[in-house]
Amino acid sequence: MNILLINMPIRIQAQPNVVPVGIGILSALIKQQSHSCTILDLNIHRPPLTIPEIRRLLTTFTQHFDVIGLSGMITTLRWQKSLATLCRELFPECILVSGGGLASDFGQTLFEWMPELDVVVMGEGEAPMTAILAKPEKFRTQQTVLGPEITKDLNTLPPVDWQAFAMETYLANPVWGKGAGNSSWTSFETKRSINLISSRGCPYSCRFCDRQATGGRNYRLTSPARLMLDVQEVIELFQVDFIGFVDDNFMADRKRLLAFLPLMKTSGVAWGCHGRMNEIDEKTVHTLADAGCIYIGFGGESADPSVLRRMDKKNNPTQMSRAVKLCQQHGITPNCTWIMGYPGETRESLRRTAQFIIKHGLNQKSMFVATAYPGTAFFEEVQDKILSAYGSLERYVLDLDDATKVLTQNGIVLNFSDMPDPEFIECRIHIEAGELKKI
Repeated sequence: MNILLINMPIRIQAQPNVVPVGIGILSALIKQQSHSCTILDLNIHRPPLTIPEIRRLLTTFTQHFDVIGLSGMITTLRWQKSLATLCRELFPECILVSGGGLASDFGQTLFEWMPELDVVVMGEGEAPMTAILAKPEKFRTQQTVLGPEITKDLNTLPPVDWQAFAMETYLANPVWGKGAGNSSWTSFETKRSINLISSRGCPYSCRFCDRQATGGRNYRLTSPARLMLDVQEVIELFQVDFIGFVDDNFMADRKRLLAFLPLMKTSGVAWGCHGRMNEIDEKTVHTLADAGCIYIGFGGESADPSVLRRMDKKNNPTQMSRAVKLCQQHGITPNCTWIMGYPGETRESLRRTAQFIIKHGLNQKSMFVATAYPGTAFFEEVQDKILSAYGSLERYVLDLDDATKVLTQNGIVLNFSDMPDPEFIECRIHIEAGELKKI
């Protein structure tokens, strides 16, 4: 069988710098099962291709596709609707599938928004895709929701099918560091960087976060030995000088972390990861730095204790300050992301976050706008205001982006904070101008 996997554009204001390893693993799995797989990575193009350009690109394929999979985050509904219509027109006999974050959040509802679909895959894609390829005739006659499924042992997954991507573009755009062009911008430079991921799910439950596409709180990890094989592979294939482990929380399992660090040290390659500020202590930071770690991305989100409690972050400003200072003392760049406008936030509590950033000399001075993504506890808390503004869930999802803009609809500002709208907008203007002292 011939399978086409289409990766949707995301974060189009920044250069493509993170390889979509999820569909890379899926491609490798499909090929293991003696099928043909092609990846059409629409996110590689800047500016993004127009729909007529994508149509022309699809018509260049000479083969018939038995299965076409659309993959994308919740912010890709507009793209997926257009692609579903286009694929059904050009490949009328294919089994058309949607998977990833968008499909995992909406399941059956996606058939209402994209009636061209045959299958919606909730959760992880390996088992559902195997089921589709084993008995494709089952999925041609009625619309089906598969999942949610998880892969219990990540060590059983094949390596990423790197050759299916335009790797030189990804390698040239830093995962983190100068040139990243997003919230991961920092002062250090890399020449050839790549991303890996070694876990799925998250053991924490922040109210604004959605991890349904990767198993929710079913936290699973690859072994240190398997992870090191992946590291060695990308070093040999691409001669990288930096590896970004883009797991949501690379340091959550301390035992695995400490077992992996001596192995990573032998690679001689600089690297970075994401972690939580309550997981940092002197010994851990020293060991990380000794193993070549030069970057840790933290989700600070707020430096106000009451807002942190509303978010269910399970850390506090004292822990946050200690984590940042320890990283700085050991030559590790601490990059913190922040959220403004969360429920319960006042100008005074937002000012505490701004003062924390200034006091600790952090590079990243921008903040995301509190955005309630369906599937999160935050959305459940504020959905009445959202639906009142937009009139329908579909219209809201079509307007979602990467939480860098203030959403407004029918004269309603989606301001969930305790600040009046004019004050909220004023603070946002100061943040976008880098004028944190004016908050």
